[in-house]
Amino acid sequence: MKNRKKIVAILLLLVVVLLGGASVFVAFRLNTQKPVAPTAPASRPKAAEQCSSVGGNCYAASCPTGKNEYTADGCGSGEKCCIGEWVGSAVCKSTFLIAAPACEPRPACLDLPKNACKPPEPAGGWCPYLTCGDGKTAYKDVPDNSPGSYLMDEANRMASGATLNPGQVFVYKIGFKTASQVTDSKSNVVASATIEDVLDSRLTFVDAVDQCTVTGNKVSCIVDKTMAAADSKVAFRVKVKEDSSEGILPNVATISSSYSDTSGAVGSATSKTMCFGDLNVAIAPTVKISCKKKSTLNEAGTGIISSIGKSQVFTYSMDIANTGNAPAPEVIVTDKLAEGKLVFVESASGCTFDEATKTVSCKLSLNANETKKVSFKVKTAADVTDGEMIENKAIAKAGTSTDTTTGSECAKDISVALPNLTATKKAYRDNTNNKAGEYHLTDVIDTVSKNQTFVYAIDITNSGTGTASGININDPLSGEGQDQLSFVDKDTRCEWAVNEKLVKCTMDLKPGESSRIAFRAKVSDSVANGAVIKNIGKVSHQGTDIDVTKDLTVSTVVACNHTCTTDAECESGFVCETTAKKCRKPDCTSADSCVCPATITEAPRSTPRPTAVATAAPTRRPTAEPTEEPVEEELPDTGILDLPGVAIFGGGLLLAVVGILLAL
Repeated sequence: MKNRKKIVAILLLLVVVLLGGASVFVAFRLNTQKPVAPTAPASRPKAAEQCSSVGGNCYAASCPTGKNEYTADGCGSGEKCCIGEWVGSAVCKSTFLIAAPACEPRPACLDLPKNACKPPEPAGGWCPYLTCGDGKTAYKDVPDNSPGSYLMDEANRMASGATLNPGQVFVYKIGFKTASQVTDSKSNVVASATIEDVLDSRLTFVDAVDQCTVTGNKVSCIVDKTMAAADSKVAFRVKVKEDSSEGILPNVATISSSYSDTSGAVGSATSKTMCFGDLNVAIAPTVKISCKKKSTLNEAGTGIISSIGKSQVFTYSMDIANTGNAPAPEVIVTDKLAEGKLVFVESASGCTFDEATKTVSCKLSLNANETKKVSFKVKTAADVTDGEMIENKAIAKAGTSTDTTTGSECAKDISVALPNLTATKKAYRDNTNNKAGEYHLTDVIDTVSKNQTFVYAIDITNSGTGTASGININDPLSGEGQDQLSFVDKDTRCEWAVNEKLVKCTMDLKPGESSRIAFRAKVSDSVANGAVIKNIGKVSHQGTDIDVTKDLTVSTVVACNHTCTTDAECESGFVCETTAKKCRKPDCTSADSCVCPATITEAPRSTPRPTAVATAAPTRRPTAEPTEEPVEEELPDTGILDLPGVAIFGGGLLLAVVGILLAL
């Protein structure tokens, strides 16, 4: 059986091989054989149409002069296809036939056709458009110019390529007029036009006529039918940026037109006109003088002040700069002082003062990009009032003014702030806690006794708007009755001049502040009863003196615990205790409070009445409740593991399982 299968397989294989070989052989034979028409003539027929289709002609002999043979079918036996001669490499041989363009009749006024016929002109006329007219021109900016209204005459016209300076403002004008594609026919009109001008990066738009708007750096102007017919213009102002670089400043404006024909039909933009206007940016020599800053300083010129008092000297300081690129050999600064308010004092900068005009003049020279300080001192009048404002303005400019020079002014006003001082003086009883420079003042007194120490106190208040600096207080212990006083101690802001018997103090007070100075004095032992001790001090500031006075009367009849020498000096009901020399109560001379202790008389004793005492029943001691012993919690009876037979059952079951496993 197996041999039979093998034999069959071999046979089939052989069959396949044989069939494949036969197929290959048949295909090869078919491929190598050429079909031959049994009736084909020995030569091909002439086919001039095929040769002419490539631009050639059939010739019996060689190609004539000016013709070249072209390998192609279409000619008869022995004929050659000849085409026009070409120029170039013999490798690239090709012939192209270019047809003559067709001439399309031109419409009355629609979009211009690509291959439009030229004259005669259509009855409706050619398509009109706008041209630049006199081109794009630039004009100087003059003071009379305002947004949308510009003076553009020949006197201010800038030639093409003219020089501009950084920061300069000028006017661009774009004029236009109507023209047509071929003739000046007016049969058709410009319906509208748009003028666009993209500004150079060194230019900044300023303003324009009503027809123009700006978006970014592009200026767009709309020309309507009426303007186009009148051959008008548009204009706008621009400014050269301060940091512009030198070089040519090119500028091109584009006019795009649309039109309408006699029937009113509107065509699209048919023409774009370029308007050129080049200028030149150059860094011209410029002098720019400015008063950059003006300050009010103290008299020494070392600190800034914002207010001033009367009859006070202070300094005006100014920073004068030349920010141009050329030197300024002469710069003049003038400053007119407020008449009746300020008086010129002196100047470290060489400034002079003209009394007739009340003007301070300062001269200096400045290089390019240089700054210098000028200063002068003035003094306020004695009659200025608190809160008023003193105005001041300075003008700085170049000595020779030209178109390339500028100047400026600077102002600095200063307010008058005056202090308003008031002062009072009182006398206070001494306190046992008092010590030099530290006084506790509570009891005001008007009388003193001999050997008594007391305190003079002066209270000063500034209710004005200005700070009172350098207030002086002088209080002499001399004069009427002052010889009965002796100096004890003083405030830390004061000093004692022994030879002058003078207490001298100084202080400063800001607006709204108050302060007190004090010192102690002692009355002599020899002062007479009823004598008056007068004390007159002075509080001085900026030429103004305030008298502070306090009169004290000597009274030898004194009250409790005051110093005395005899009983007659003590008030009624008191005696002079001989040891302490103080007025005391005669019943208790040792009590310095003069309050004698009260005498307590013991009341007669009465026999106490017996009081029945109730005997309380014995209280039974409470018996403590028995405390339960802790009982160990038992597990519930219902747990499976607590069943007596569980262990045996489980063991038997385990043995059974093992037996079964062993059996398997």
